[in-house]
Amino acid sequence: MSLLFFAFVPGWFRIIMMGRAAGHSGVKSGKIRKAASIVVAVAAVSLLGWGAAKIIRSPLFTVKVVEVADLPGEAPVDAYSISILADVPTGKENLFSLDLAPVEKRILTHPWVKSVDIKKRFPQTVSISVGLKRPRALVQQKDGTLAYVDVDGSIFGEAGLRSFVDLPLLVGQYNDQAERMAALGLYDAWQNVAVNGKTEISSVFYDQEKGYRLFVSYPLMRFGKIDTNESGKTTIELGFIAQRDLVTHLAKIGSVLKYLSENNIVARQIFADLGKKIVVKITRGS
Repeated sequence: MSLLFFAFVPGWFRIIMMGRAAGHSGVKSGKIRKAASIVVAVAAVSLLGWGAAKIIRSPLFTVKVVEVADLPGEAPVDAYSISILADVPTGKENLFSLDLAPVEKRILTHPWVKSVDIKKRFPQTVSISVGLKRPRALVQQKDGTLAYVDVDGSIFGEAGLRSFVDLPLLVGQYNDQAERMAALGLYDAWQNVAVNGKTEISSVFYDQEKGYRLFVSYPLMRFGKIDTNESGKTTIELGFIAQRDLVTHLAKIGSVLKYLSENNIVARQIFADLGKKIVVKITRGS
């Protein structure tokens, strides 16, 4: 005689044939107990899975809140714009099943957004924070329009002449990111060239055949004091300089500018692309 043991689990069942009731050895009884244990374990796991599925589909986890971390007041994009761009389906999507990758992709389409961090905060919230690009310069593009240059030399956004007026302007034949990075490196190195406390680069021109040309201003001294009404403005033909020689070469140019400043001399053009010599073309009357 055989016994049929039925194990019911939501949506399915298993039938296990037990050994004959009479005349079986202890080994047979052990097999029956082992089979029963397996059935109970499977039933328990199935019940847990069924319960978890019910919880996940519960309205309790429907996305209802989208939080965007505050951005600086001077930032070119605000939290509201980011939330609109994210387009999280509030009131429709379950937080467990919400795919964050498309949300991140939509936010990254904004020209000022560099990075996105999105987290699910249970039971009903999506939290978003963004990292913004940091413009290091303006660049004039081939069509004449202005754009920003990020710290890595990449171009982004659209800029006007009044945008970030303290940024240097990159002009000329910048064909790739590496050339723009080289110009930024040149600008950074120039910050060590201080003539009586102040010397500024307004733009960095680049020519594929002739190299770099700087447009700079420097203070003029009158009777031992800086003339606040007038400054010297000149172009410096820099050419191509190896990175290892850049600091030394700029220091020499700084010495020349210091002499011009202290003697109230306005230079029209400085030729610093002639090897070891630096030639200054001055304005008449200086």
